[in-house]
Parts: sequence; structure tokens; C-alpha cells
Amino acid sequence: MRCILENRIKYFTFAMCLMATLFCFSGCFGTLVTPLVSINECVASWDSQNNASSYDFVINDVTFNTTKTSFDIAPYLTTGRQSIKVKAYSNSIFISDSEYSTENVFYIGNTLLSTPTNTLAPTEDNLYVFSWDNVINADTYVIKIQSLEDNSITYASSESNSVSIKRYLTLGGSYNVSVRAVSYDYTIYAPSEYTDATEFVCYVPVDTPVVNNITKSVSSYYLSWGAVDNATSYRVTTLNGNSMVVNSTSANITGLLNSNTTFVFVQAIASGYNLDSAYSNGVSCFKQTSKQEYADTTLNFVGQNFDLVANDTDELKSITYYTLLYRIESIQFYIDYLNTNTEKMNAIYHYLGEYNEIKSINISITYNTSSMFTLKVSYGHISTPNLSATGNCTTIQNEEVVPSSYATTNLRSSTFDDFAIEDRTLSAEVFTSDQLYYVIQNGCKPVFASSSCPAKVVYDLAKQVLISIISNDMNDYQKVCAIFEWLTYNTTYDHNLLTLSQTASSATLSQYRGFYIEGVLLDNGQAVCDGIAKTFVLLCGLENIDCYKVSGLAGEGVNINPANGSSHAWNKVKIAIGEEAEQWYTVDCTWADFLSTANSGSTNYVETLSHSYFLVTDAEISGDHFEQEPDTNESVTDFDYFGFTQLGTSLDLYATNLTDLQLMLSYANDHNMTQLEFMTNNLSADAVRTLVNNTFGASWRVLYIGNQYVIYES
Repeated sequence: MRCILENRIKYFTFAMCLMATLFCFSGCFGTLVTPLVSINECVASWDSQNNASSYDFVINDVTFNTTKTSFDIAPYLTTGRQSIKVKAYSNSIFISDSEYSTENVFYIGNTLLSTPTNTLAPTEDNLYVFSWDNVINADTYVIKIQSLEDNSITYASSESNSVSIKRYLTLGGSYNVSVRAVSYDYTIYAPSEYTDATEFVCYVPVDTPVVNNITKSVSSYYLSWGAVDNATSYRVTTLNGNSMVVNSTSANITGLLNSNTTFVFVQAIASGYNLDSAYSNGVSCFKQTSKQEYADTTLNFVGQNFDLVANDTDELKSITYYTLLYRIESIQFYIDYLNTNTEKMNAIYHYLGEYNEIKSINISITYNTSSMFTLKVSYGHISTPNLSATGNCTTIQNEEVVPSSYATTNLRSSTFDDFAIEDRTLSAEVFTSDQLYYVIQNGCKPVFASSSCPAKVVYDLAKQVLISIISNDMNDYQKVCAIFEWLTYNTTYDHNLLTLSQTASSATLSQYRGFYIEGVLLDNGQAVCDGIAKTFVLLCGLENIDCYKVSGLAGEGVNINPANGSSHAWNKVKIAIGEEAEQWYTVDCTWADFLSTANSGSTNYVETLSHSYFLVTDAEISGDHFEQEPDTNESVTDFDYFGFTQLGTSLDLYATNLTDLQLMLSYANDHNMTQLEFMTNNLSADAVRTLVNNTFGASWRVLYIGNQYVIYES
């Protein structure tokens, strides 16, 4: 009994000591500082605290929890009295949460802005652009998008009188959309009423037809396919540009076959609340009866003519690449330049494995004594992705560090369509976004099988991006810089999809839009490196700037190689800078984002735009990037973004000492800049932080990786 009592006394004593210790620590570390809130142009912001995990933002008694240190209040402004306060939550047991800030009270003016008129409903035909007439004295517009399935509301904003809301929609979803006008001078002007809600549906593509083989009856050729629900008709298209629309599930296609070999594709045409389907895989028709006729058959692969008798490695490569690019299910050809059938079979398998864009395939190869081969391919890798991002990203984009290279003068009109890609003389037909990026990076301009094919949808969206950031008087360097900044700022790496890729099959992964251009342009920028790199090719190609995707490995650390790297994709681009001749440079929009925690101890990460992987050499990134199949377009020309970019007439972005840094900060302060990116080889992080705090105060945040810094007003 005594032993038990002694143990209890010991435990009680230990608990009291622990409580005293915790009390001591709590008293030592104290309480989070109450946030200081300010408002500028309908954005409330407050000072960041290192030990805060999140913040409660309260506007007019409605509470929102956020990890950011700013909040757009435009959607929540009402008439009359407005009240705002903020509370910081601690991420440590030794530090208490802050008190709520003093209420920031202000009053909305009595002059009610006019309600926007002449709203144009978002539809698939206009790429879900919602538009309205401008309102006098309005500085911005708030667009309210309400799901009719769960009544959830999403807000978008636009300083112009139109906005594409595609990124906020789910295929098959029904929505109400409305808009109101807001003035930044809210002490005079009250926000307008919302317009009456416009109901619309984000259409769903119908299924892709499953096509049978082409059959011959006497001198006519027939094609048939399975019926597709909600299809009203079907479009039959060939790679030589011929097309026909029929109302049944079979067609006499004799009139489309104007060569010895023809590859045929079928699309289901929908109506109502549905979209046209993706095109089917390619079905082949061979009318040749001799080897000479195969040799006389001319096909074109991204500008290179070839026939169906391979006389060298380039021609065999074109045959196999052409087959996979257009998802052809069966193709016949001869090989004349190798000695044995085993060598010929191995060569076919080699080029099938070399093609990067399709991995999930089953292959059957047969041949006869005359060396004619028949290659049959079954595709597990779908042609058009149909799944959006895998959930809310654990990473968010730092919206306080924004692009600075967009065009500000001589802007293109909203209907501009004279893109430089039209100067290209070579062309190739495309159905999918992967075909689109591939033919563009190989010097062709795309020819679309129909206006509703997936390639045309993302092509038109890409044009709208370039209209908003590029002007005709920009040189290629300025265009590439603007494209780089747009992609880096508007994409957020989908780590959920990366995790899935470590266990899921290639066939499963092919369904997710994050691996394609669709992830960037249709899914609010949620994508992985492959989708980002393909989009960079598309945007540069529209401006007729040579660019292509590089496949390889990457990883933190040094000496990345096949044994320790993870799959990655980035780009090479060819431009002239200043008076120099055109050179190849390396760009990685994925790795250019600085990654930092939202707050100390937080599991949420924030991406911040930087130029750390903008126009660099292969050597500069060789420590963390490994090119699996190095090509002849080496990036060897040094370009120094920080030395090239000027502040005013005499300052570059290098701080060799405290005096240099002070000059930069003074320039930024004098010109009301809210962000600055620079490089220093001699200054410590503490020295930089101290000088930034002395110049701007604690409201500026300092981020750095190695010797590169991004500082900004938070």
C-alpha cells in the first residue's frame, strides 16, 4: 500500500512539475501578436506571423479560415456598415492564439453602381466565357458561380467585362452565374446588385465510338461502329483531310479513300447537354496489291514524307511514330535495310519504346517471307483525359508575387487571331491535345479535324492566354518571359497526382488531365510537369517560337542519374536575346516556383514565382536534372536574368554588398514596388532580412533558396 501511495505521489509531483514547466514555457513564449489589418482595393491584408498556423477572417459576422494573409472582400461587401477583424491561431502548445484584432469598421457609400446589363451566357461554344456591358465607375466585377447540385458558391473576379469560368466548372454540372460591379472607391460607391442568375450546364462529352474494321464489297468500302448514347450523327474523317457526316452507324467510305492507304477515324456528334466525343482510334484501309504500290504510297509525319517501304532508320522511325501519334490500330509496311527478320523486329520494338507520349499499349507484330510486317496496337492509354485534378492541392500559389513581364501597351484586341504560327508552311491534322503539342513542337501548324475536337478547345484557350499577356511589339525574349511567368504563376503542382503516379498503372494515369494541356487550361492550373511542359510548347508555338519538351529525371541534391532521380519534364526554347544570334536555352516552369511553408510548422506549402530556372544552360541544372536522351540542341549559352534585368537605368538585380541592396530597396520603395527578386553571393540571409525590415518594416516577407531571394509585401 505504501509503495502504491509513494508512486502516486511521484506521479502527482511529476505532473505538477510538467504543468509548471509548460506554464513557464508559455509565459516565456507568450501569445501571438494581434494582427494589424489594412484594406487596399477591396483586399484586406494583415501581417504574417511565423508561429501562426491559420487565421480566422471575419467580415460582417461571417467567418472564414485561411492560411493566407490576405482576403478578397469584394464578394462579401454589403450596403452600409462593414466590419472586419482577424485572429491568428498558434501552431505551438507553448504559444497562445492571438486576440481578435480591433474591428476595422468602414461604411459603403450611398451611390449605388448600376447593375451590369446584356450578360452573355457561358457556353461550350464560347469556351464558357461570361460577359456583360461595362459599368461606369466600376473598377472590378465579382462573378458568383453557384452549383445547382450542392448549392456551393465560388467567386471569380475580373477587371474587364468578361471572364472564362471554365476552370471553376465540373463536367456535367448545372450552375447559376451572376455578376455585380464594385468600385475600389467604396466610400462613395456601393456595389451594384447582382444580375439575374443565368442557368447553364457544363456539357459532358459522349462516349467515343468503337470502330470495326473496314470491309470491301465489290469495289466499295464500308465502315461500321457501335452506337453511342446521345449521339445524333457521326463524323467520319481521314488523315488526308476528307470528311463526311452520317446519321447511321455505318457508311460507304469509298469516296474518302483517295490513296492506296487511308486511315479513318469516327467522332460521335451530340446535341442537348452533351459534347461531341473524342475521335476513335485509327482504322486502316490498304488497297495495295504489290510491294511497289507500298513504296509509291506517300504519307507525312510532322512535315517529313515517308512511304511504307522503310529503306533506313529514319523511315522506320516515321512509320512507328506515325502509328502511335495517330493511334492507328493496324498498319502494314516493308523493311528493306536490315538483314534478318529478328533485326527488323527488334528495330520496330525499339522505336515503339522510344516514343514518349504513349506507354500503355499491347503490340502484335507478324511478317511474311517477303518481309511485309503487320503491326497491330491495342491502346490502354486513352486519347482524351476525362478526370480532373485529384482533389484540392496541398500547395497554393503565392498571389502576392505576381508576373511583371506582361504587355501593358499596344495590347491585342479580344478578337485578335493573327498569330505567328500561321507563317509556318508545314501542317498536320490533329484530334487530341497531345497530337497538338507534338506537331507544334515539330514545326507544323495544326489542322483540326473538327471545331469540337479536344485539340481545338485547348488551342483556342491558349490564344486567349496570349491575347491577355503578349503584344505585337514584344520581341521573342519578352514573349517567352511573359509565357514563363504566366505558366509559373498560374499552375500549381498537383502533388496528389504525383503520389497516385507512384502506384497507379499508366492506363489509369492517362485519364487525368494533369498530365496534359487540359490540366493547365481547364483545371485551374492543377497539373504536373508533363502538362506544364506541353502547355509551354503550345504557347511558344503559337508565337512561332521554336520549343520542345524534354523528358528526363530530376531530384534534390547533386549528380542526378537514372539510379536516384524521378521522372520529370521541362523545356528547351530557341530565341535571340539582344544582338545575339538565336540560341537554345533551358526552361523549367515547374521547378521555377519557390516552395515554402505557409507558416512555421504548417503542412501547407506555397509556391512563389521566381526566375531560378529561366533560360539556363544544361550545365547549370545538371546537378538536379538528368536528360535521358540528350539531343543535339545543347543549352550552352550563358544568360543571366538578374544581370540582364534592369531597375531604372543603372541597377541590375545583383546585390554584391549592402550598398547595392540598399539601392535596390530604395528604388523599390520610391517606385511603390510590392515585390523584388534578386541574387547575392556575399550577403547572409540575416543581413538581407535586417535591411529589408529596416526599409519596409515587418510587413515584407523574405524568401530565399541559396543565393536567390524573393521579397514581397505580405
